[in-house]
Amino acid sequence: MPIDGVSGEFRPPRYAKIRLGYKKKGERGDYPKDTDVFVGRVEDGITTEIIQAYGGRRIEDAEGETWNLGKSLRMLSYFEWDALHPRKNTELVVNLLNRAWSHSKLKCSGTGGDQPGEAFVRDEAFLAPIQKATKQKPERAAGGWKVICLGPTCPMWHANNKDNKLATCHRELRFLAQLLHPTTDPTNPDYLKNFGSVEIVSGSFNGMIDVQSGLQLLRSVAGRSANIPFTLHRKPRTMLVEGKRLIKATLIVGFDNDEAIRFGYSDPKLSLVRPEVRKQLVADRKELLELARMEIDYDAVKDIQPRLEEHRASGSGRTDYPITGQATGSGGGDAAGGASAVPDPSLVADRDQVVDEAAAEASPPPPLSDAELNRFLNQGERDELKVLCGGEPGNSESLAHFKELICLAYKHFEEWLPQWEHTTPPLSSLRVKHALWIREAVEAEKVTA
Repeated sequence: MPIDGVSGEFRPPRYAKIRLGYKKKGERGDYPKDTDVFVGRVEDGITTEIIQAYGGRRIEDAEGETWNLGKSLRMLSYFEWDALHPRKNTELVVNLLNRAWSHSKLKCSGTGGDQPGEAFVRDEAFLAPIQKATKQKPERAAGGWKVICLGPTCPMWHANNKDNKLATCHRELRFLAQLLHPTTDPTNPDYLKNFGSVEIVSGSFNGMIDVQSGLQLLRSVAGRSANIPFTLHRKPRTMLVEGKRLIKATLIVGFDNDEAIRFGYSDPKLSLVRPEVRKQLVADRKELLELARMEIDYDAVKDIQPRLEEHRASGSGRTDYPITGQATGSGGGDAAGGASAVPDPSLVADRDQVVDEAAAEASPPPPLSDAELNRFLNQGERDELKVLCGGEPGNSESLAHFKELICLAYKHFEEWLPQWEHTTPPLSSLRVKHALWIREAVEAEKVTA
């Protein structure tokens, strides 16, 4: 039986957390010092493999084992950037909420912004001021209370801490994506190497806007934002904070247009396949397609049933075979056929007919792609067409019918140009689709002849 609240639940995994700042050794307070680089702590799940890949440098004055991972992270998301949780209706990749933290504990979270939203309070000390401001009775729920979220006008908003020392609520971005090896060289064996899901948390309003904008731009170029590699940068920007101009490093999504478009056109299931594995998969698929196109012939099925000649060569001593089920000749056997009875030769002969019928009924090969249809013919293929049309390669006087069919093929595909009225389209421009049309025309001429 399914368990309510557990069965069907989904939680994207988080293997590590990457920070945008750090706390110095012996420093008081809950808030870390902001930096212009990505910061990884071993305590947060950052592995030696990640540190080595990104050329991490130890931050000596930071608490714990903390590393500078540089100003860029190579990433990829399994979901569209605005995908929602199937049950909770919360964001899976770019999660935006108002959150109030105190001593590493989440006290309250909500969705209020320009308009009131809904909040979930986990601390009674937060409940009374919110209830007083909203004039609404809270709704009791497991683990807390549901209340109205006023966003920046809430008494628990961080900017109101002069009147309320508990006020710590602020906007918070939680960005969850796959961390890839930093190389962008497809020939490098570490290309697309996946270190697992990492979470980046930021309280920067500009960072929230820039991340969403960058991923939306990626989708406009590639057709989707899921399974497309990108780079998350820490870029310095001049911004206005409380009436003062400050230079702070925000989060910017960057990507290579060629790579994004290439991945956008490819199968999403192959996005994280390494180049050497991808080549093998493509080769295997090509081999299967070639096998599917192969025609059935006699040699491919000749051993399904023993041949008449093999019975004669088997040393059984029989040179004649019962056709009506009665024993004949000197090989013995009873009227019922006995142990020496062999298949009716008419059945052996019928096998060839069955093979021919199976070949005739075999499925036609899959249609050619646009790229295959528009491939230019090589010299050998053009010479083959000349012979098919009754001409002789190298003898221009014998190619009149061939050239006539070329003109008709171009007109059929609406590619005819006025300058060809007294000449013939250049043979070097012939494509596979023209050749197929000409072959069909020749076959049709044979039928009506």
